[in-house]
Amino acid sequence: MNLFEYYASKIFLSICGWIFSLVPVDKQKVVFASARDNKASGNLLALSQAYKEAYPDAHYVMLFRTYSYGLVGKIGYLFSLITTTYHLKTARYFFVDNALFPVHVIKHRKETLVIQVWHATGILKRFGLDTDVDERKVENRFLHKGYDYVIADSEPTRAAYASAFGIPTQQVLCLGSARTDALLEKDARAKARKLLEERFPALKHKIALLYAPTFRGYSASKTAATTLNAIELKNLLGENFALVYKPHAVVTNDNVSAFDAVLDAKDDINTYLPGFDGVITDYSSVLFEAALLNLPLYKLCGDYMDYCKQTGFYLDYLREVPGTNCTSTSELGDAILAAGMPLMLTENEQKAYEAFCSKYCTYNDGHATERYLTRFPLEGLSREI
Repeated sequence: MNLFEYYASKIFLSICGWIFSLVPVDKQKVVFASARDNKASGNLLALSQAYKEAYPDAHYVMLFRTYSYGLVGKIGYLFSLITTTYHLKTARYFFVDNALFPVHVIKHRKETLVIQVWHATGILKRFGLDTDVDERKVENRFLHKGYDYVIADSEPTRAAYASAFGIPTQQVLCLGSARTDALLEKDARAKARKLLEERFPALKHKIALLYAPTFRGYSASKTAATTLNAIELKNLLGENFALVYKPHAVVTNDNVSAFDAVLDAKDDINTYLPGFDGVITDYSSVLFEAALLNLPLYKLCGDYMDYCKQTGFYLDYLREVPGTNCTSTSELGDAILAAGMPLMLTENEQKAYEAFCSKYCTYNDGHATERYLTRFPLEGLSREI
């Protein structure tokens, strides 16, 4: 977004917002909105399902449309923001999981609460106001303004979110990550494995490893990680293993031909995560969910120093995050084979996982959505038990 687009959009949406303020707030309207995806996923999906079950008679609005960098796409996106502005001005609760332009530039009414639930679990890499990126100079004029509350899953996360979102700590509530509730259900592993094998029959009787890296770069120049040589890893591991790739949702220029199976970039990774036998990642927040599930975790961090300079971390990635640090594909293969078949955590690794989750996933205990419903009830409606 350039400076002209920012001011033109802000003025236009401000006028729309003034007009929409003439419409009364619907105290039974709950909005779930995101520019990350064209459908509900993650925390917003889990919360929308919980609210609909608890309050079936409420008014629900789902607003999902990804941002486009082309001229035609920008014009279309602007029109979608008119609808977003209307609901921002007339809803009781407005849940978002990332930056959303109208929230930041339009002042919502006192009867409305805007709640940022963020799309990632835990705190790992720096983001929001804790980064200094040239491509975001215009965005820095409005980024992450307008939230009434931000939801965290631990006290360390709470402090980091206050800094990243630029809000007082008392506005950051420790309720937990709603998307993790399903991971801790009794039959989560069996369900996820069944889904995986139905979608990818070649995974049957294999040790299934998920490779889920984060992206590199910023804005329209985001690219896939290049730290893993999938062909080399498959040759090292042999026929007993299957390598499944989950591309990051913002990456499009990716080579997926070397993997045994490839999840769609838009798939909700938590749908399948419990069904894997181990997780390979770099600097993705998936490591928090992997730790919750006690999945053997392998951190491919050969470009760690470069990533520190580019993005940086909230915690000591190499020492605090459980799992095995690997700087190359060959080192990764050796570490996986050393864990045995099936992959198992050692007693010391198990203790490290427990300590990590106790500190950084405190409220990811399977009851996060219940805390949301208690903290943000819908008045005037009976709640289904």
